[in-house]
Amino acid sequence: MGAACNHRQGEAKDRGLNSPMKVTLTLSPFVSEALSREAERQRVTVEELINYAAVYYLADLDSGRVSSARPPLDEDQEGASASSG
Repeated sequence: MGAACNHRQGEAKDRGLNSPMKVTLTLSPFVSEALSREAERQRVTVEELINYAAVYYLADLDSGRVSSARPPLDEDQEGASASSG
């Protein structure tokens, strides 16, 4: 099992999957405030909280408990998505 695991890690490195990724999010005031409050409650930065949430989500993806559907966008976001693509 160790060899298969090392092989997969090598493939991930070849595709750049172990490289840090920078992501910029535009959040509604409600979401921004909720994240700030939760980060403060957990005594971590918002960045650490979001990173942990992403890792947790990805780890649970195959369980069947996670919804893969995105929530609907509001009208302003729909127009921006349509015009940029």
